Amino acid sequence: CICCTITNEYEGVLAELAESFPNVEHLLIETTGIADPAAVIRPFFRDENLKELYKFERCICIVDALNFEKQPDKEIALKQLVIADEAIITKAEQFFEKNKNDFQSIVHEINPLARIHFAENGRVADFDLLSSDAKNHLPKRPDSSHFHSEIKTKTLRFPQPLQKEDFLRKLEYNLDVYKNEIYRAKGILNFEDELYEIVLQGVGGSFEMIEGENLNSGQESIVVLIGRLQNIQYELFY
Repeated sequence: CICCTITNEYEGVLAELAESFPNVEHLLIETTGIADPAAVIRPFFRDENLKELYKFERCICIVDALNFEKQPDKEIALKQLVIADEAIITKAEQFFEKNKNDFQSIVHEINPLARIHFAENGRVADFDLLSSDAKNHLPKRPDSSHFHSEIKTKTLRFPQPLQKEDFLRKLEYNLDVYKNEIYRAKGILNFEDELYEIVLQGVGGSFEMIEGENLNSGQESIVVLIGRLQNIQYELFY
């Protein structure tokens, strides 16, 4: 269980684990309930040594359906949910079907990128811990303000194939400048002279890009941002 205070020892411990257990296929990191997940995930995107040793798969958030609105630190609770690739709603067996649907809508409003699952009596029927498909999920709905109105989603669309060096320069700059406002970034990118689409994911000012499974269609690229976006200058991304 990772302490909510991340120190320089964290990256070293991750490297040591990989070297000590070379045949282990997966590393599951459990944080405390009040931890900022961005600090836990960020080294996997920015530390070159860790990028060689690990492939970040996804972030999973456990959501207490009965006590979600009573969290003592609402800011961290919202950030945990916004950053998640998948959300597991617990104690669903205590909900009527309408209550389940209403709460699912609230979670989806906060994070339209996340896949949502319900746990009943500690069991999740449609959840595979070792699956990695969730991180490539992008919403099909337009931008929105949310049930928690301070959290917003913005979709940036680029109709032409991107010039890679120019796009990355702007992306790196803006994600760093707005690292406290942009909690999560995901995207599907089509670069000039690239054979395959590129999958983008970012957390807390850091990001990674990996080659996707689909061929470069030459069509528009999409980047989705979630966070406190009220003061973001979106034109700087173009």
